[in-house]
Amino acid sequence: MAELDLDYGARYVGLRIPDAYQLLLADCILHGDRSNYVRSDFVRFAWRLFDPLLSATEAPGATAPIQYPAGSRGPAEGDALVAREGYVRSTGYVWRNPRL
Repeated sequence: MAELDLDYGARYVGLRIPDAYQLLLADCILHGDRSNYVRSDFVRFAWRLFDPLLSATEAPGATAPIQYPAGSRGPAEGDALVAREGYVRSTGYVWRNPRL
């Protein structure tokens, strides 16, 4: 396993790091890079695909979505679903900050 250290505040001390939205706007406006934006035809297609699903969940008598705590890995039913497909989750890894 490789370490993936995303603690930019500790790595780049004293440097102002723009937030993701600022970078996105700068890419588009200053550099003309629209690759991180979706085209309007894609948005229309996505809604044509998603809207019936949304309507089905809101229909009278529809099965309610499974609730789970915010910040958790999701519902236990999700783990059971992927386990039936052969996924084995590795546990026990704990990241240790090398600066401590």
